[in-house]
Amino acid sequence: MTDEKSAHVVEPTEYEIPLTDDELRELGRFTAVFSQVDYLLNEAISALTKTPWWAMSLMLESATTGPKVNMLKKILPEIRDKEAKRLASDAYDRLVKLIDKRNHVIHGMWARQLVTPQKTVKPACIFMRNKDAPVFTDELHKLADKGAKITRLLDDLLTHLAPKGAGNDVWTKPRQLHVTDRDTSELGWFLGGAELTAASYPTPGAKLRVPPQR
Repeated sequence: MTDEKSAHVVEPTEYEIPLTDDELRELGRFTAVFSQVDYLLNEAISALTKTPWWAMSLMLESATTGPKVNMLKKILPEIRDKEAKRLASDAYDRLVKLIDKRNHVIHGMWARQLVTPQKTVKPACIFMRNKDAPVFTDELHKLADKGAKITRLLDDLLTHLAPKGAGNDVWTKPRQLHVTDRDTSELGWFLGGAELTAASYPTPGAKLRVPPQR
């Protein structure tokens, strides 16, 4: 099997993936958005409970989105700051409405669904837990948009809890995340849009820097 656009050989799967290139792009965006949701939930729970980032990362390392959302729910009654509580509650309410769809798309399998009574066939994600409510490809864009809104809400919460310094308020949106396997202690943290070049690396090291707690 060959991808005509890239001319690369694509390893065939046992079952057909009945999605167009545009639909696969939307599915990829959906997955990337909810990776950010997971990451920012870790940060939010860390900040709200005043738990060091490294410790919270270890505790939530193998936790899926659902348990993190449940943890946020348990924290809500303990939040005393009114604005922080408003932002956290808003994020939680939106997450609760999306979590089933998120799990459905992430864990389900794509197939061709017979749609009645129209007697048409459409690509759909099938998940046995919600077998009577398949997710169709035309839902992916809106679901990803809703997830993207949650990432901005969680960032608003984090910014409220620990306002960015004057040197950081020029971040472009969306911000860029840079990761390296070299010690970046001499570099500082990059502003959105900054370029990381080989010439700017310090002495090579094996340490992977974890973003500091805000």
